Amino acid sequence: MNRLFANLLPAIYEIPAIPTKIATLFRTIALPLLLLHVVTPPSTSATPIQQDIASATMWSLANPTNQTSLASLASPISPTNPTSQTSQTSPTSLANPTNPTTSSSPASHAPWDTPLYPERSIRIDHMDAELYLDSSGSIQGTVQLTLEILPAGTDSIQLHAAELDIQSIKVGDEAASFLFDDDRLWIYPVRPTSVGELINLEIIYEAKSNFGIHHNENGTLFTSLLPKSTRHWIPSVDLPVSEFTTDIRFIHPASQMLIASGQRISNRILTVDQEETRYRSDFPIPAPDLFFALGDFSIRPAEIDGMDFRILLIHEIDKDGTIRGLTSGELLESRVDGIASVLDEVAREMQEITGRDYPHATFQLIYMSDVMWETRHTASGMHLIDHPEPDSPAVTEAFIQQWTQTLLRPHHWSDARANHVLSAVVLRELAPTILNAPVTSDAPVTSDAPAPVTSNAPDAHYSRSGLYSIPINPIEQKQENQAAHSGMPETQPAYDSFTRDELLKADYLLQRDPLFAQAIWETMPVLFQRTFPLITWEEFSQTIYAETGLSRLEPPDWTAPPIRVTERYPYVATITPDETTGRVTIRFEAEGEPLDELQTVIVTEMGYDGLNTRELEVTGAVSEWVLTVSPSTESIAFSIPAEAEMESTSSVPSRMEIREQKPLPYWIAQYDLFPDNSEQRRKALAGLRDYSDNPDIELAIRDRLETETDASVLAEGLTTLAAVTQGAKGTEMQFLEYLAPDQAAEVQKAAIFALSNYAENQEVLRRLRVTVQRSEESGIRHEALRAMAAISDANLFRNSTERFLTDERLIDSVPLILSLLADKGDQEQARTTAATFLSSAVPAQVRLQILEWMLRTSTNPDYWEPKLGALLRDEDPRVRALAVWALNYTEPDFAREWIGTLRSEEFDARVLAELMKVAEGLTP
Repeated sequence: MNRLFANLLPAIYEIPAIPTKIATLFRTIALPLLLLHVVTPPSTSATPIQQDIASATMWSLANPTNQTSLASLASPISPTNPTSQTSQTSPTSLANPTNPTTSSSPASHAPWDTPLYPERSIRIDHMDAELYLDSSGSIQGTVQLTLEILPAGTDSIQLHAAELDIQSIKVGDEAASFLFDDDRLWIYPVRPTSVGELINLEIIYEAKSNFGIHHNENGTLFTSLLPKSTRHWIPSVDLPVSEFTTDIRFIHPASQMLIASGQRISNRILTVDQEETRYRSDFPIPAPDLFFALGDFSIRPAEIDGMDFRILLIHEIDKDGTIRGLTSGELLESRVDGIASVLDEVAREMQEITGRDYPHATFQLIYMSDVMWETRHTASGMHLIDHPEPDSPAVTEAFIQQWTQTLLRPHHWSDARANHVLSAVVLRELAPTILNAPVTSDAPVTSDAPAPVTSNAPDAHYSRSGLYSIPINPIEQKQENQAAHSGMPETQPAYDSFTRDELLKADYLLQRDPLFAQAIWETMPVLFQRTFPLITWEEFSQTIYAETGLSRLEPPDWTAPPIRVTERYPYVATITPDETTGRVTIRFEAEGEPLDELQTVIVTEMGYDGLNTRELEVTGAVSEWVLTVSPSTESIAFSIPAEAEMESTSSVPSRMEIREQKPLPYWIAQYDLFPDNSEQRRKALAGLRDYSDNPDIELAIRDRLETETDASVLAEGLTTLAAVTQGAKGTEMQFLEYLAPDQAAEVQKAAIFALSNYAENQEVLRRLRVTVQRSEESGIRHEALRAMAAISDANLFRNSTERFLTDERLIDSVPLILSLLADKGDQEQARTTAATFLSSAVPAQVRLQILEWMLRTSTNPDYWEPKLGALLRDEDPRVRALAVWALNYTEPDFAREWIGTLRSEEFDARVLAELMKVAEGLTP
């Protein structure tokens, strides 16, 4: 029956005798409803491919211009013969079936992109809405849209509405029928519409989605700025090109504060349990920029004289009452004044440059505890901040982007080069220090993008995006980072086009092409005279060409600034004095690859009559000098001139590093001769470790530490003292006294390190336990836990830390406790306990660390299968992205069933990418 009916479909369109109106009615309403049953019977066993066919068929029937694909959609598809499909699909596109309207567009680069020039049958002028919110994220809403029928319009109205439960729709005063197609809502007015007609559309709906609305660890509810996310909580034309004014009334729990896009107009108490907060924007807002947040906030306004907008500093309040984003002791008023002063100057300059006033009524800076893996933090009139720095350059960047994003909209998240180039040009002129920070490193290069996977094993090293993990083997991870990221576009991982790294690439492009930078700057007034935003790089560069004649029509070479890694050349400098001759022999010997060119070394002779310096030249594997020194010389030190970082033949900076070996009296003298130079004293105490087998230096070190006030010198001295005492019985008291809360953190950590030598010492164990409970700094707590593990067996460590697992203040220490417990041989207990910390009430970073640790330590299907149902549908996309890797450790049928389910239910492209890597590795 199904095949027969499918073969008749093309013929139905060709029957000339059917009147046009009847045919249209049949195609758009009756036939789709019939096909919904015929093409995809109502069965839970329908495969994702069948669901895709049904969705695409519904779309084709409602769009007669695309009827040629109908026969091929209805033809049988063999799971083992992918070439029989209408088009080849990558694993990513299979995981996230694209809307047919986007798949036919050659410019649509990725499933999360929107079409560059989508057909638009309507233009929304204004949105009125009344949204009832609860703390779980459910929405009961009534939306009223004032819209205009455009020349491209048909007899239907198309909106975006994904996972929404539409209860009723009215066009004017008349109820209208409607159909769903994937994330499209097709509305059919009772009477025909005409071009230019203004229509009032009312939609009553409910929403409860796992995509588009987040909960962070404080219980704060807020909407996503990721592409195609607005349609999951409110019906609209969810495209960057669609903008409209808004007037939205939020009815929400009275115990929480609501903030949203636009300007707050009113707030009133409705009942004991409910408040109404109204936000309105008289400035058009693109649909993807609609935003609201519900939680516990502190709001401080900042006024700028002569400006028609306000700055609002909005700080999320943590569960313990801490105001998020404020450093210890910082006052809100000083924060407000500082930011207002900076943005006042920027606002005036931007108005002069662009000829436009600030395009919104407010600029809301929202400090959050966790932005839940959001990679775009800036939208119309607001900016999300998830770090504690009060005056971060990100604030200035975001403020400038309030202007630039009115001109260039993020249509294509996989290609936002024009957006970043325009922002970089302005930043280079107004705030050059933001982008001029040197891009150098003394450490190996590491990637800031999701680390690729080279084998079928979990990998979750997302840093800027917010997904964290416990490094297991940094060397192996570095090798993994060098592989290709499978299943994703080669140029850009999902959703990462609006990270700061992309802005730095734009700045690097302008450094290499200053003519282009100047041309953009000169074209700025013309650019901002546009009434319709630019969409592509081609449009952007054509505008530059029309004004300046400079042709940059081809998309630019988009590369990151080179990271200059300084090559280090370690040498040992051995000092051998000859008291009979008054001479000192200095031998420089390379510990690795030697320098192949001359390096200047400054030699400082220290004595009771002052300092004397001279210069030596060193090169090759061995260089030896014999110097005649003053009789008053008590010690000698070496340094490299600050300007001596040399450019080698490969243009890589190189620098010599010197490790000094000198007689014991020289180190003692160096400490005593520099009462005002803490670095020289610190080096002297570190040097004494070469003589840790000499018991006589213990007293010398202790005497000097009694009067030492510098924390770094104290910490170095305790480390050397620990090397001397080596946990000898009765020596622990000299370290325990430095666990006092008034000691600097680095001093306490050094004392804890020393105490890790005292195995099975009950007093040391007790004091370490007290330190864990008392300290407010996680670094100190973690050092104390490591020391506890070092001096106790598995049973003693488990018993000593059991209370910590139920102490909410110590929640961030749980992953380390479980890891240490497992390392001591009690893996089963650690895994059992770990499972209790996967609840959404646990802070995100803790959950992610525990989940990855579980993935690396357990492969038992009986352990994973009962847990995966909740994890794979968790509200946090980072948890879901990690949890899919546990499917490797389940029975094949269990894994395949979940993969099929998630392909149709999951909307986050990053989660889907991880899912497809797992799917590719499963045995057929």
